[in-house]
Amino acid sequence: MYRPKKSFVQQRQIIIVKQKQQLQIKLQENLSQLLNQIVTWQPSIDTTLLSDAIDTCVRHNLRRLKEEYLFKMDMIKLNWADQNLIRKFYELIPNDDVIQAAKQLWQIAADELRTKENQEIFRQCIYLKRLPNKIEQLLNNLLDHNRKTVNNSFYDED
Repeated sequence: MYRPKKSFVQQRQIIIVKQKQQLQIKLQENLSQLLNQIVTWQPSIDTTLLSDAIDTCVRHNLRRLKEEYLFKMDMIKLNWADQNLIRKFYELIPNDDVIQAAKQLWQIAADELRTKENQEIFRQCIYLKRLPNKIEQLLNNLLDHNRKTVNNSFYDED
């Protein structure tokens, strides 16, 4: 295992301390220059306009965060209710046939909800005149593949 000599480590430490001191001096110089420039430069900013813009941004972001929070709370409540129902179902000690039938019903319900979600996504895409990301990506991949095939020089140019 390589271990540097003590003298080498000490030299590096001295160099690092000197570089740190030089950087502190340069930083102090730049700070004093900046303070001088700030004193001489007086921007014409309307403080009420700036304040209103900041307030609007904050309100918008808070609204978005509140919506996310409420959505997550609803999801937690629904998950808890689902877990409660499943627990109560198994407390009834059903036989294997009933369990299989219940699992099929749960799968059908999940598929139906997934289908409704996809329908809503397509409805929004049609309204926005835009394809869903997966379809758009698939089309882009196909187009790229076709471009490569066309640009490929496998045929004889005469």
